[in-house]
Amino acid sequence: MPLQEQPIVIGHLSSRTPAWGLTWWGEERRYQSTVFPVRRPEEGETIVELHCGTCDAELLLRVRSLALSRSIRKRWLAAAAIGSGVTAVTVAIGLGSEYAGSPIPLSTGLGATLLVAFLASIAAAGAGLFGWRNEEGLRLYSGTGRGDETHRLLSGAAEHDASPS
Repeated sequence: MPLQEQPIVIGHLSSRTPAWGLTWWGEERRYQSTVFPVRRPEEGETIVELHCGTCDAELLLRVRSLALSRSIRKRWLAAAAIGSGVTAVTVAIGLGSEYAGSPIPLSTGLGATLLVAFLASIAAAGAGLFGWRNEEGLRLYSGTGRGDETHRLLSGAAEHDASPS
């Protein structure tokens, strides 16, 4: 697979203003952006050192190959599918026993196990879907750790399966 170069936009927070709507409130953030051409590795992952165009802060960008990113997305999707399957089985067992005229009380071991499996499988399915949706192969780190309040990866993350340029 050929190496892929893609533009990555890093934003430097320039202003925050309160914002609200009928049922929500929050803040509007404005960023000054800097575009960096970043090349994905052929395999594995690499750390690319970038410098903010506004404040010259050192930023680190973890870049995964498309193959590794796809592999990780498949694992997240498998977790979501297993969680959904377990959810369906626990619901089928619960409803089946209800319709058969012998409901399973929660005070029994089977009832408690079904309840815990049902709740855990919903959480696993949600986490799997979240991980699948958010794995793009790019992660921005600041020099002090995972992130800061000033810099943000604005674009490039959503282009998971972009064609090689």
